[in-house]
Amino acid sequence: MDNQSLNDAIEDIKLIKQVIDKSTDSFLSLGQIFLSWGVLFLFNTLYVKLFIFESYAKSVLILGIFPYLPGMKFVIFIIIGILIFMFFSHKKHLSGKSKQIMRLWVFVITFNLIVPKVLALHDEQLNMLMFEIKTPILLLTFSLALFFTDILSGINFTKWMGIIYILTAFFAFLPGKISPYFDLIVWPMTFIILGIYFVYRNHLARGK
Repeated sequence: MDNQSLNDAIEDIKLIKQVIDKSTDSFLSLGQIFLSWGVLFLFNTLYVKLFIFESYAKSVLILGIFPYLPGMKFVIFIIIGILIFMFFSHKKHLSGKSKQIMRLWVFVITFNLIVPKVLALHDEQLNMLMFEIKTPILLLTFSLALFFTDILSGINFTKWMGIIYILTAFFAFLPGKISPYFDLIVWPMTFIILGIYFVYRNHLARGK
């Protein structure tokens, strides 16, 4: 092998390494975003549990004085979520498959947060129906996102999560089997697990 061929081979190896490093950093950023979103959803779950469930009379009184408080909380959480995304994606830009995975999950999150609220504004009976089926719908949409995450990233772990979510969703459709408030656990659990796993995969890749 002459010097030119050797230099070309070295440059090719460097280029491949740069692509791998960029992809690895991108998955680290994705994991950090998911983990932070999971913590944010966990705060929301704790807020609902402490403010609504355990202090119902007090919450009714406060909402009577500040009727726009739930809407303000919703907007604040959305803004914080966007700031988290901007912070971590700016540190290490999402690229390739990581960007596609992020777009997928943003769509799923938007669907589950916005659509039920929009439908509830038009029909009280529809509002009650959405309350009863929101958990199985959440599980089904999350399972689809998990399957596509497996396809895009090649991580079998998300596929098995998706299978568990589908089985749980069908079980949740049965009357009285799962609390309608189970979704408050699904939101933080999903993103914290995914966040930890993506960060863990990044450390494994770095170790290699």
